[in-house]
Amino acid sequence: NDGTRHVWFSMLTVESGGIRVNIEALRYDHARAARRMRECRLPEGYIDCLASGLWPSCDILPPAERAQRGRPIAPTSVLWLHEAHDRQSGQSRKAF
Repeated sequence: NDGTRHVWFSMLTVESGGIRVNIEALRYDHARAARRMRECRLPEGYIDCLASGLWPSCDILPPAERAQRGRPIAPTSVLWLHEAHDRQSGQSRKAF
């Protein structure tokens, strides 16, 4: 729903201290996919969204997510740190 013709995926990799989350774009032949969808008589709104990058119905989305409609996503990488245990205090802490 980011206004691009990309499909997005995340690649998770275990690293020292946490998990690396890489968000990447998957480029594909959207025109061919649209033709195949038409051949299968699928709803035109979903076929059109392959070219526009905008979902045909956003009424079920939370307001914060609706506000992001049409804003392109950029590939990114984040290290999600695991919960660490502080041996001196005996308390757990979380880092993100």
